[in-house]
Amino acid sequence: MSRKMTSRILGTDSLTSDHEVWAEVAIPNHDALFSPPVSSDSDHHLSNNQKKIHRLLVLDQLSDPGNMGLIIRSAKALSWDAAWHTPGTVDLYNDKVVRASRALCLDWPTHIGGWTELQRFLDREGFVLLVADMVPEAISSLPPPTAVTAAVTEAAGAGAGAGAGAGAGAEAGSERSGKALDLYNLVWWNWPSSLPRTRLPAKLALLMGSEHHGVNAATTKQASKKAHSKRHGSVTDDADGSSIEQEQREEHDAKARLMRDAIRVSIPMNSAVESMNVAGAATAMMWELNRLLSESNSDRTTTLNLQIIDAPISE
Repeated sequence: MSRKMTSRILGTDSLTSDHEVWAEVAIPNHDALFSPPVSSDSDHHLSNNQKKIHRLLVLDQLSDPGNMGLIIRSAKALSWDAAWHTPGTVDLYNDKVVRASRALCLDWPTHIGGWTELQRFLDREGFVLLVADMVPEAISSLPPPTAVTAAVTEAAGAGAGAGAGAGAGAEAGSERSGKALDLYNLVWWNWPSSLPRTRLPAKLALLMGSEHHGVNAATTKQASKKAHSKRHGSVTDDADGSSIEQEQREEHDAKARLMRDAIRVSIPMNSAVESMNVAGAATAMMWELNRLLSESNSDRTTTLNLQIIDAPISE
């Protein structure tokens, strides 16, 4: 095949070879990974799908195919198990996704589903949802540990020899030190009281939001388009419109519940930088979560020093 024809098919300006090899690739079916477990009549054991997915990546309306390809490449390299795409996320087989992922997207287990279905899946399989989010102002404004330590030392020195007053000063310093921000560790908040603070849950779902809107984007953008096309198409049906509105409400409510209950996690950044690229942030978080999970699983007596902030957060 000529170079010109190869370039046109690939949709790229990159130089190609006169000896390009083309092959027809079968796309694996991974539906069983996301289906409810089925009991076996012979041994009454559940199917293997619960054993295979322990680290799930949830991508919400990512639109850049280059970012998608890089995230898939990192996820495969870091041994994450599968992905869940909400409607509106760039197509998994977009030509730029294929190139950026080095074709790893072709056998990357992925399910496309809405928030209601996602909530059922997470509940059924016992996942805890982590939402990658920007560090809120109430947290980012906290002083670094060195500044807090200096303040505590100064307060303790000033209160030395003052009897009960010294004890009060030390107690106040201890409380402040608990709210110091370590810029080199993940920041966690909205941590539920039902989970221990010294271990990570065994099954994690990490949600990465849209490049432009983050995790708080409207949930019904695609459903709204579908509703508009149905209402203004050749056939208008009030029952269809009512059903679509009900579906929109259910999707909105499901996402609201997931966002309300999810643990938020952030990468502290230098104040000179506004934000990180979503592919870079996803890679950093997946690697760090792997490390923390490895420490949790290596020894059940190991306790993690997670940077969990209890400061009230206004969304």
